[in-house]
Amino acid sequence: NVTAETGMDVFAHAIEAYVSSMSNPVGDMFAETAIKMAAENLRLAYAKGKANIEARYAMSVAASIAMKAAEISGTGLGHFIDSFVVSKVHISHGAALTIVLPHVMEFNLVAAPRKFARIAEFMGEPVSGLPIMDAAKKAVAAVNRISRDMGMIQRLREVGITEADIPQLVNDLFRLKARPIELFNPRSATREDVVGILKAAL
Repeated sequence: NVTAETGMDVFAHAIEAYVSSMSNPVGDMFAETAIKMAAENLRLAYAKGKANIEARYAMSVAASIAMKAAEISGTGLGHFIDSFVVSKVHISHGAALTIVLPHVMEFNLVAAPRKFARIAEFMGEPVSGLPIMDAAKKAVAAVNRISRDMGMIQRLREVGITEADIPQLVNDLFRLKARPIELFNPRSATREDVVGILKAAL
């Protein structure tokens, strides 16, 4: 579980940095490398890490590189929502991101379709010849697929969050993180938008 959860955190750092409003060529270099390395190695490290030491090593490097991308370019709405989910139900950072990230990505697709299409390509998705938005959507599918391959929890309701919890989560989020959301997330997000994301993640 630790390998799976920390591995998904690598994707979250790198993907959110890559599409951040503050993204730049230096941060993108780190993010692209981390996404590629994680896509190539996480399943192997998870399935039998003792027999795939090179894959585990690659994931360690990818984690460091992804964090550097996040330091340079910032993260986004997925990380900001994550902290309140973690506080509410006491699951790991990586486990909460696994649930929330695909829905945030889907929300953000319209703001950075070419970058999401590149993410899909980095993760091995066949995107050649596709319209840009169709290619971008494959990034979401790729993230969902790798977490499911590792048997990870996919829904907020599975960790104890209900629809009744959403208003307080959203209030806390915007009370403390409204400015970072506007600064770093590639798409402006209202309270109603985040309610929709959380309901989709239930």
